[in-house]
Amino acid sequence: MLLLSAVALTFSGAVGASASTHSEAVPVHVHQKPSVTGNVHISIRATESLPPGGYYYYAVIVLKPYKNYTRNDPPPCATSSNMERTDYGDPHAGHPVELALTPVESAAGHWCRGGVYRGGIYAVPYPPPCNSSYPCRS
Repeated sequence: MLLLSAVALTFSGAVGASASTHSEAVPVHVHQKPSVTGNVHISIRATESLPPGGYYYYAVIVLKPYKNYTRNDPPPCATSSNMERTDYGDPHAGHPVELALTPVESAAGHWCRGGVYRGGIYAVPYPPPCNSSYPCRS
């Protein structure tokens, strides 16, 4: 697995995204202004040559930090993106990889207002599992 870029999103009046260097810095484009109640749609144009054999991209974000909450008393809002519903993007030359981040189930049913989410975009050398218990949304 290759980490291409780290992403930070803040859900508040002003929403921003930034990429930082870990393996390769990749510009991350956030489509529209993300809503606390919707999916976050991003796209990347990966420039690094990946090893042969076919790679797929996916992204994940996690609420950092859990101010005033614990594992036994979690926040009522989504603490991360939902890995069971993550998009896998298949890169095509000259086209951006588009991914959607869906909030994990929570009591509130949405992202944390004012929450800061951090995560990354990864490249993996295998396609996502596609079966009835784990749908493939690439």
